[in-house]
Amino acid sequence: METLTNVQQGAKETRCLQQLKTLYSDLQLYSAMHGRLPDRLEDLQRPDLIRCPLSNGPAYQYIAGQNDRMPGSNVLVYESVGFHGGLDGLLRLDGTVELLPSEQVARQVDQTHRQLSRR
Repeated sequence: METLTNVQQGAKETRCLQQLKTLYSDLQLYSAMHGRLPDRLEDLQRPDLIRCPLSNGPAYQYIAGQNDRMPGSNVLVYESVGFHGGLDGLLRLDGTVELLPSEQVARQVDQTHRQLSRR
C-alpha cells in the first residue's frame, strides 16, 4: 500500500512541475510579444496556470522585475507553503523546475530578492 501512495504522490508532483513548465512557456511567449516579462502572473490572462494544479493547491508567487541578463538560477515562480509534503515547486529564470524543501526555496527566494535590490 505504501508503494501505491508513493506512486500517487510522485504523479502529483510531476503534475505540478509540468504546470510550472507550461507557465514558463507562457512567460516566454509574453516576453517575446511585449519585450519584457509581465508585471504579474495575472497579466498572462491564464487563471488556470497561476496556482498549483492539485486540489486546493496554493497560488504561485512571482518575482517580477527580472530579465534575461540576470542569472538563470534566479527564482521566477515558487510555492511557499510546503504543499508537497514539505517540498515546494520552483521555476527558475532559465526554465528549470524543481521540487525543493521549503527552507531551501525560501533561501533561494531571498537570494533572488537581494540580487534584484542591487540593480
